Amino acid sequence: MLEMEGVPYALAVRLDEILDDGDLQTGKVQACDAAGGVVIPPQNRVPPEDPDTVVVSVLAVPLL
Repeated sequence: MLEMEGVPYALAVRLDEILDDGDLQTGKVQACDAAGGVVIPPQNRVPPEDPDTVVVSVLAVPLL
């Protein structure tokens, strides 16, 4: 398992689309916020935020 910290949301989603199912909450590639909770997509936040500036605290990517 490779764990990356401080990954921009847009990059995390792109990696998930390439390696998995495109959803950061399901499948092999998953992300969490600093508290270990669900990452809320920037477009669903109030007010909406830019996916290129929002950072995913931890992105877990399986190596096999």
